[in-house]
Amino acid sequence: MGDRRELARLAAVQRGVFNVRQVRSLGFDRNAVLRRLGSGEWVRLDHSVYGLASAPQTWERTLTTALLSRPGSALTHETAAALHGLDGFPKRPPVLLVPRGSNVRSDTARLLESDQFERIAKTTVDDFSVTTVPETLLTLARDFRGRRLEEVFDEALIAGKLDLGAMAKILDREAGRRTPGAPALRRLVTTRRPSAPAKSSTYLEAMMEFILDDPRVPPWVREFPMSIRGTEARVDFLIPSCNLILEGDGRNWHTRRTDFENDRRRDNALAAAGYQVMRFTYSMLKTEPEECLEQVIAVANHRAA
Repeated sequence: MGDRRELARLAAVQRGVFNVRQVRSLGFDRNAVLRRLGSGEWVRLDHSVYGLASAPQTWERTLTTALLSRPGSALTHETAAALHGLDGFPKRPPVLLVPRGSNVRSDTARLLESDQFERIAKTTVDDFSVTTVPETLLTLARDFRGRRLEEVFDEALIAGKLDLGAMAKILDREAGRRTPGAPALRRLVTTRRPSAPAKSSTYLEAMMEFILDDPRVPPWVREFPMSIRGTEARVDFLIPSCNLILEGDGRNWHTRRTDFENDRRRDNALAAAGYQVMRFTYSMLKTEPEECLEQVIAVANHRAA
C-alpha cells in the first residue's frame, strides 16, 4: 500500500512533487501508482515524476519537477540567473544542466549537456541546486552577445554576486576548448579589474572621428566649449543642428563606476539646456562601430525632425 504519511511529509517539502524512485522507496508498487493516477489523486508531471493534483502549480513546482526528473542535475542559464536575483530574467520554463551523453529527456526543462559536468561549480538557492554565478554567466554566454552579456556581467559584479577571480579560474578551465562566449567573458574580466588600463582621450576621439566620418552624419564640431552648471567645460563632439553631444569614455570600468553620479549630473544639466548626450566606451567603439554609427544617425535624425 505504501507509507502515505511519509509520502505526505516528502510532498510537503518538495512542493507536492516526487519521482518514481522515491515512491518505490516508500513502498508504492506499480499498481499503487497506477491507481492513484487513475483516480486523479496524482498527476504525471514529467518522465518518472508525479505530483499531488491538489498542490498549486507554481514556477517553483516546475523547477522541482525538472530536478527530480534527473536527480543530481542543476538548474542553469536563465533559470539560475533568475534564482540568483539578477534583473531581466523572468520565470520561464527551466533550463537544466546534465552530463553529456546521459540519454536524458525532459518534458519540463530545456537541457544543456556538458562533458565538464562534475567540475562545474554548483550551489543551493532556495533549496534548488543551481550553477554558481560565474558558471551561470558561462552558460548565458552561449546565447547572449555584446551589450546584453556585458549588462548581465556588470550587474552581477556591482551587486557583489560575481567574483572576478572565480570567473577567471573557470575561464582557465575552458582554455583551448572553444567554449562559446568564453573570449567575450575573458575581455570583460580583464577590463573590469581595478588595474585595467584606461584609453587616452586622444585615442578615443580618433576612434570617434573615424566612425563619424560618414555622409549621413550631420556636420559636427570637436572639443566644443560650453558652460555646464556655471563651469566652463568642453564636450568631445557636438552636432549643432540637433544639439546632440557625443562623448568617448576611455576610463577603466572601476573609474567609470566611481564617476557615475557626476556624469549623470552633468548629463542632466545638459538635458535641461536642451542637449542630448550619447556616451560611447572603448569597447563599444572597438567591437560595435557600425552599431554606434547607426545609433548616432538615428538619434540625430529624430532630434532634427
